[in-house]
Amino acid sequence: MALACLGVSQWSFAEATLNVEGLSGEIQDNVDVYLSAIPEEDYSTSLRFQSRVEESITQALRAMGYYYPTLTFIVNEEEEELNVTVELGQPVLIEELDIKLSGEAKDDPAFQRLLKNTPLKVGARLNHGQYDALKSELRNLALKRGYFEGDFSLARLEVAPELNQAFVRLHYESGLRYRFGPVRISGSQIEEDRVRSVVPFEQGDPYLASDVGQLNQNLSSTDWFSSVYVEPNLEGVGSGNRELPMTIQLAPQSRHQVETGLGVSTDVGVRGKLSWKRPWLNEQGHSFDSSFELSVPEQQVVVGYKIPLEDVLKEYYRIQYGMKYLDNNDTISFESSLGLERHWNWIAVGTAPYLSVY
Repeated sequence: MALACLGVSQWSFAEATLNVEGLSGEIQDNVDVYLSAIPEEDYSTSLRFQSRVEESITQALRAMGYYYPTLTFIVNEEEEELNVTVELGQPVLIEELDIKLSGEAKDDPAFQRLLKNTPLKVGARLNHGQYDALKSELRNLALKRGYFEGDFSLARLEVAPELNQAFVRLHYESGLRYRFGPVRISGSQIEEDRVRSVVPFEQGDPYLASDVGQLNQNLSSTDWFSSVYVEPNLEGVGSGNRELPMTIQLAPQSRHQVETGLGVSTDVGVRGKLSWKRPWLNEQGHSFDSSFELSVPEQQVVVGYKIPLEDVLKEYYRIQYGMKYLDNNDTISFESSLGLERHWNWIAVGTAPYLSVY
């Protein structure tokens, strides 16, 4: 079991207890991570275990920029306790930060923001994790923004521990930024123009992975398809043509979806519910939905019909009819309504209600 408080990390097991003092914050957290890799059964007060602890702590501190720590071990044989006091010493500081971008990413604002916000600065304490993170972030950002030929021409971290100095050298060559090419659709039971209406980019637009994700989400939101697969065709990378064809593979949604439910409440007793939905009725993407709620005193039916327009996600007509019958002691009521909705980014609604009470 590990405990950490007030600059002391304690690792207590049946075999022995390990206390590490003199650390705090992220440095203490990193040491704890390294020590957690030591199996419980290896804990003891032996010289062999002390050597293992020293190695783990030294590696953890080196990753945080402390290359010459001083470790003092005190063994309490009676309590089976090993106490370690750590003096960090002088940290290694970044003496030189040599980061260069070439290719079209050089003028890309997203890369400029990334480099501006990196914690790697001249005069800052060396942190190996931050160096590795920047390398990964450069690679990932390049892939997200269509620099599929990008790579490091130089990636080196040089450390002079005796001088407490570090030299960071990262040269990234991005090459060309690729663009969206023609969109190819397969497996769709819906008219192609309606499917294309949810594509959030035009041919020739700069590639963005977020746009590909948005396209996936848009296609799923139509509820027309049981599976959606969108990817760029990368076979043309390096051919000189910077437009990448986009492949959309679809599978039709089930034509009938039925859900049932049963519950009990104090006001109406046993209540049953049935929902029946047809996500698509034809190639135009029309859909139908209905719900039925039944109990002894109350029966309710709602049916709807949706007609998508040019922008199938934001613009559509919906026709809805509802009917409710209630037998509440000596009062019987029957309600019905017919509504027509026209959806843009806002909603226009017209209804024709009808109510009878007996």
